[in-house]
Amino acid sequence: MTTSQHLLETLRQWEQWSRLEGQAIEHDDWPRVNACQQAKAVLREQIATLRAVAASPGSPAGLPQTVRDALARLISMERENADRLATRRSAAECSVVELDDAILNLRKVQRSYARPALASWISYS
Repeated sequence: MTTSQHLLETLRQWEQWSRLEGQAIEHDDWPRVNACQQAKAVLREQIATLRAVAASPGSPAGLPQTVRDALARLISMERENADRLATRRSAAECSVVELDDAILNLRKVQRSYARPALASWISYS
């Protein structure tokens, strides 16, 4: 298997993990998102090694069109996943603000209905 073929196969694996990651993001399956990102980290190291071999003296210059097409697809998928994450994060931040407001309102209601506590030091017998 040539370096380009090995690189293309590694990029296909990355594409599969990115697809799974996108599905996990859509379903709020954060442990699965983490697993996908860990798998992609391993692939990132393999890609860096293959890229170094491809750039070594004696290697043909440039990447084959199939590899460039795979890279374009991956870049698009990664952008889509980043957009999905940004959307989920924004929704989570809104939920946190709403919950903080609810807590504040509950505390106000509790204070308005609660009896004031008598200080025990006022009466001494």
